[in-house]
Amino acid sequence: TGDLVFEEPVAFSVDADPNFVVNTDFNDDGVFDLVTVNADEGETGGSVTVLINVQCPWDLDDNEVVGASDLLSLLVQWGSDPGGPPDFDGDGTVGASDLLALLVNWGPCP
Repeated sequence: TGDLVFEEPVAFSVDADPNFVVNTDFNDDGVFDLVTVNADEGETGGSVTVLINVQCPWDLDDNEVVGASDLLSLLVQWGSDPGGPPDFDGDGTVGASDLLALLVNWGPCP
């Protein structure tokens, strides 16, 4: 119908020379993720990079809105090391910076 519109491209650094790119849904969330097969300088001469497409990591209950239930989920894990969300800053502990990240992103997911 002539109404197809593409969004602006987004560049991701893989710190290597990607030769192949494959898209698939690695984490089974319904969104394509990317894998690059890279040529590198070094002992192995190559590497693989996996780029997981996380649309809205602060939406802990997957309802497309960062809200009260997400805040409660974060508070329940306060001080723990969940090995992923809600440890948004990856420092090994759910704490103040994770709370601030959730609050800054409060509302509908993009």
